[in-house]
Amino acid sequence: MKVRIILLIGLLFAAGLGISAQNANSDRQPIEIGAIAPDFTLTSSRNEQITLSEINRHTVLLFYRGYW
Repeated sequence: MKVRIILLIGLLFAAGLGISAQNANSDRQPIEIGAIAPDFTLTSSRNEQITLSEINRHTVLLFYRGYW
């Protein structure tokens, strides 16, 4: 009986996370292919803040490791 309750709670928690993650990005619009990227700020591996406008005209390699 305890195992079923724990599994039910885990299932409800996972479903809640899925719904929350789905609604979190609903207001964002995709960037069209070929469009100029908007200015944004990232943190480098050296903990420095770098904006896209600072590295304008240089080659940029952005690596995003997905969480799947």
